[in-house]
Amino acid sequence: MKPDKIEYSESSEFFENSENSENSIVENSPKKRKNSRAKGQTGERQVAKYFVAAMAKVEDDLLADLPLRQQEKVVCYSEEVKRNTLQSDRGGYDLVGCPLIAPEIKFCDTLLLDTWWVQTKRQAKHGLMPILIYRKTRARSWRCRTYLSLQFPEYHLGRWTVADIEFQEFLAFYQSMYRAYLVTSLSPQV
Repeated sequence: MKPDKIEYSESSEFFENSENSENSIVENSPKKRKNSRAKGQTGERQVAKYFVAAMAKVEDDLLADLPLRQQEKVVCYSEEVKRNTLQSDRGGYDLVGCPLIAPEIKFCDTLLLDTWWVQTKRQAKHGLMPILIYRKTRARSWRCRTYLSLQFPEYHLGRWTVADIEFQEFLAFYQSMYRAYLVTSLSPQV
């Protein structure tokens, strides 16, 4: 029986028992490869959990600092974070419920950062910051591509640039941004 697809791979997992790894051929079987859609959904769920935890911490800290009468006014968005299951029908980004940002999540064997970044920017609604969160299969940590502001205070200059950073660093930044968003929403509108 002839395999449907044969693929060359340099992954050490496939060459453990091979004497000549340069000429080894690996069959692309369902047992060896996880469905790419399922892998993407797994990645979205993992990242959603990180956002829920980060946002819940901000909400808990803010509630602890506020008087009781203002605590009722705080909207806890961490309870709203979920995968966008309608994105294939209606378009849009991968997670909904995260104020200020439009996260796109990629969990793949091959990184296509420039292509994904174009998609992320296109899918971000007006006023939301595009965030590409990605991880290569078997990598230990998530990374993030977004806009960062470079400030030059002595010259009164600032410039936006695209940067790739560790996702945990972005989450720390997002927590500050999210706290400011919640505090601003408590202020009376003039």
